[in-house]
Amino acid sequence: MSMFDQTSAFGGAPSTFGADYVCSCHGIVAASQSLVHARVAQTRLAADDTATPQARSMTMPWEGNAASLFRQRLADCASAAQRALDDAEATLRIAGAGA
Repeated sequence: MSMFDQTSAFGGAPSTFGADYVCSCHGIVAASQSLVHARVAQTRLAADDTATPQARSMTMPWEGNAASLFRQRLADCASAAQRALDDAEATLRIAGAGA
C-alpha cells in the first residue's frame, strides 16, 4: 500500500494523491528554467546588437561635439546592455543552482 493511498488528515476525505501521483513541481521548475534560458539568449543577442554600433561608430570620420556625444551615448547604451546581460546570466546561474 502506498503512503498516498490513505485518507486525508483533512476531514477524512480520500487523499488527492493517488498511487500514480507525479509532482507537477518538477515540470514547473523545468519550464521556468527553459524560460530563463530563452530570455538570457535574447538578452545576449540584444547586448551584441547594442555593442556593434558602438564599435562601428569609432571608425566613422566624424569629429566635433556632436560626434563625441553620439559616441558617448552609444557607449552608455552598450554598457547598460552589458550590465543587463551580466544580471541575466547571474539569474540563469541562480535558476540552475536550484535544479
